[in-house]
Amino acid sequence: MAKVKKGKGKGNGGGREHFQRVNYLAQLSRHVAQATGDVSLTQLYNRNLVQVSHKTKTRLSPSLKRSMCKQCKIAQIPTITTKVSVEKHTGCLAIECQCHQRPHKSKRVNNKRSVKRFPINACRSLDH
Repeated sequence: MAKVKKGKGKGNGGGREHFQRVNYLAQLSRHVAQATGDVSLTQLYNRNLVQVSHKTKTRLSPSLKRSMCKQCKIAQIPTITTKVSVEKHTGCLAIECQCHQRPHKSKRVNNKRSVKRFPINACRSLDH
């Protein structure tokens, strides 16, 4: 008889442990940021999360990517680690990471502003 190849099939659940580990690290970083406000620990968990996803070649969900700062990898929680405002001139919701306001000992993180803008008034009329 011929050998049956073991591959990634639908029933195999390939990489389920990796997804569980990434999910656990994301939940843990968010909980630590909300409960204690410890930014360095949140950064550590999110960096580990990104490293695990790179090494195992699993994709992060877009909502998970949106929930952390791209520069410093801090979990973005309004009024705790981010400042949320509405810009009048652009009509956008601006989410600004407060990482640039804290003094950094590490040279890897620069003090540039990290702002994400989301359009609020996307359905503008074309008459203007």
